[in-house]
Amino acid sequence: WDVSAPRPVMTVRMGEPVEDCLLLAGGGMVAVASGNSISICDLLSGGKVLQSVVAHSKTVSCLHADGGGHLYSGGLDRFVKVHDLARYKVLGSLRYDAPVLGVALSPTRSHLVAALANSTICVRRQRAAAAR
Repeated sequence: WDVSAPRPVMTVRMGEPVEDCLLLAGGGMVAVASGNSISICDLLSGGKVLQSVVAHSKTVSCLHADGGGHLYSGGLDRFVKVHDLARYKVLGSLRYDAPVLGVALSPTRSHLVAALANSTICVRRQRAAAAR
């Protein structure tokens, strides 16, 4: 990015307000949370939308990528969904007691943290491989 540039080099319009955006591995694509959908846009082709996924019943409020091909999305529907970026499929979901406003994964992918609208931070730990 260039702070001395007088205007943006690219603008991508979404159909609804953008709640979150996240550069994906490699920097050529961005995941955008807008309304109840997640769009994957190709920055190298001018922001063209490659895929849109509607996996939440309410607004998607936050995104997180684990660097291993998975995208995590949190929404006002009280779910965190795990998406496979290669197939654009939902692999699983976790339900919470309140709308999810933030989501993050530890570097070792062992702990998932969700920030909830009821002023709570919820930490979940992945079961060990032998316990699965």
